[in-house]
Order: sequence, then C-alpha cells, then structure tokens
Amino acid sequence: MRRDPRGDLAGRHRRGEKAVWRLKYTGLYYERVRPFDIMVCASRSFVGAGIRTFSMVDGRPAVWSHCGQVIVRDGKLVISEANYPRHAYTPVEDYLRADAAGDVRCCFLRIRESVWDCNLPGLVQARRECLHYHNVECEGRKYTAGIFLPMAGWSMVRNLTPFFRGRYESIPDEEWEKIFVCSHIIDMGWVFGQAVTGWDWFPSSLHKFVASPEDIFASKALFFVQGWIPEKIPLKEASNDGIARTISAG
Repeated sequence: MRRDPRGDLAGRHRRGEKAVWRLKYTGLYYERVRPFDIMVCASRSFVGAGIRTFSMVDGRPAVWSHCGQVIVRDGKLVISEANYPRHAYTPVEDYLRADAAGDVRCCFLRIRESVWDCNLPGLVQARRECLHYHNVECEGRKYTAGIFLPMAGWSMVRNLTPFFRGRYESIPDEEWEKIFVCSHIIDMGWVFGQAVTGWDWFPSSLHKFVASPEDIFASKALFFVQGWIPEKIPLKEASNDGIARTISAG
C-alpha cells in the first residue's frame, strides 16, 4: 500500500492506529478523595473547548481542559485552582455535583509512593511546601491567560509537521512564578518535591516550563484513582454515539 503523501502535513503519521477516544466512567466518591490528590477535568464550556483545541499534540485530540490541587483548608477538602478571573478554593463536593449533573467530567490522580524512594522526610517537607504554596502564595492571585497564545501556536506546529516532537523537561523556577494558570500552579506547588526527588514530574509538550492539563494527566509520577479515564476505541468498532461522546468529552 502506498503511503499517503499528505500524512506528514496532516499529522496522521503520528496518530498510529485509527481510533477515537472517549471518557469511561469508573465511579466517583468523596470518600476516596485524599489531600494532595490532583484533579483534572473537562468542561462543556466554550473556554474548556478552546483549551482542549490548543492542547492537541502530534495529531491526538486533548481530553482535559482544567486541573486543580486538592488540599485541606479550614478543615475541609477543597480544590485550589487558578480559575478566571482569579484563584479560588472550590469545595470538592461542588465538582462532584457538577460531574453528576453532566456539566464536567472529573478525574482524580495521586502521586506514586515509588516517587519518593523511601525518602519520608522529603515527602513530609514536600507536602508542607505544597500546602503553603496553595494556602498562602496562591490566594487572591489573578489568572494570566496570555500564555495560551504561544502554546496554541506551538500546538499547531506540532500537529502539522513531523519534525518537532518530544517534551521539555525542567523543574520550573522563580522566573516563571509570574505565570498563573491552572496546570502551572500544580507544577509550582510540587517544586520542592521535584527537586528532592531529582526529576521533573510534569514534562511539558507545548512550553518550556508550563505544562498543559493534558501534560499533568500524562505524568508518570501520578496514578489514576477514580472518575473518568480516556479509553481508546478502534475506529471500526466505534459507534456514532461513541464518536459524539469523544468530540464533546466533558
């Protein structure tokens, strides 16, 4: 069979098997949420759709449009999130209700124990630093949407040509604290943890320092706990309903 000469421009050369992706529900329970879990989600909003569009990489559609850090604040489980127009502490129950109503699709992730390599003091201090960052340094800060334009441009380049691929690996530093978007504050909250373990937990596909929600989900430092998870369905087996659910995921 002859290779499609348009493949390199369309991005199909890196899609592999022709398939669609849809979200599979595995259950979502408040009792299973733990402090320091990380939530990623997909919403039906116009903004959410835009973020998923510019987060496409190497011909594969993005599923997730937002993320937040689970912490304890005033004795309650909340999600620390960089939301427009400014940072917010949203009760976990609010997201679970929104998921039940069909307005959002949530997934909860947790840091792997193997990341710490038996370094208990490092784990304890990393959690303290994370809690301080989200409880003190994030409060009241404004959302900085300007980072999206260069990320969207790079996404377009990576989807159109086979010559750019891979991920940026670097632990963010103070220079990039001025950026305040949902995925970046996840990364910044765990800077000490990444430093003490000696590796970047959240390699970025579209920016030197700023990971996307899709990058957060793809982190090898995390494992899936509960909620919705992407499921690949071969195109020949996917029903029309499955395709529709994939496109409108969230």
